[in-house]
Amino acid sequence: MLTEQHRMHPHIAELVNRLIYNNRLTTNACAANRPNAKLFQDWARRNGYAGGRQALFCQVQGQPKLYQEVDGYSKMNDLYLHAVSEIAQKMVDFGIEQSSIAIIVFYSAQRSLYKRILKAKQLKGIRLLSVDGSQGDEAPFVILDPVTPGAPDYRLGFLKDVERLCVALSRAQDGLFIVGNTTMADGDYPTLAVKA
Repeated sequence: MLTEQHRMHPHIAELVNRLIYNNRLTTNACAANRPNAKLFQDWARRNGYAGGRQALFCQVQGQPKLYQEVDGYSKMNDLYLHAVSEIAQKMVDFGIEQSSIAIIVFYSAQRSLYKRILKAKQLKGIRLLSVDGSQGDEAPFVILDPVTPGAPDYRLGFLKDVERLCVALSRAQDGLFIVGNTTMADGDYPTLAVKA
C-alpha cells in the first residue's frame, strides 16, 4: 500500500487519506505550493467557492433524472452533465488551459454525452476519462462526475467500489471539483462532499 504520495496537493490528499488510507498516507513537500494550486484557488474565489481548499464540492440543486441505456447498464444524469459542463466552461473562461482539465466519469453513457457537449462548446481540449481509463493518469485539475446521486431513489453503483473511488479522487494534482449532492451517502458509505 502507498505510504507517501507526490501527486496531489495536501488538501486533496487529505480527503483521499481519510476516506481510503485510514490516515496512513503522507504527502511529500513537493506537492504543495505549485503555481496551479494558486490558480485553482483564484478561480474558486472568483466563482464563489471560498475557503482556500483544493478539493471542492458542488451541490447540484434539483431532482436529477437518471437515465439508463436501453441495451445496457450505463447511466446518464442530466443535472450533473449540465453542472460539470458549466464548471469546465467557467474554468476555461478564467484562463485555465483546456489541456490542464480532465473530467472523470463513472459511466460510459455519461462520457458519450460529454463528448458531444464539449465539442459543441469548443472545449475539445479537455480530457474526458472514465474512472478505469484514468488509472495511472493525472491532471492539474479534475472535475469528478459520479453520475449516480445516491439516496433512496438511486443507488451509488460504482462509487461503492473503493478501488475505483480511490482512482477517481486521486487523479487531481492541484484542484479537485466533485459534483453531486449531499445525499450521496446512502447509509453504507461516508459522504464525500461534506468534509471536502
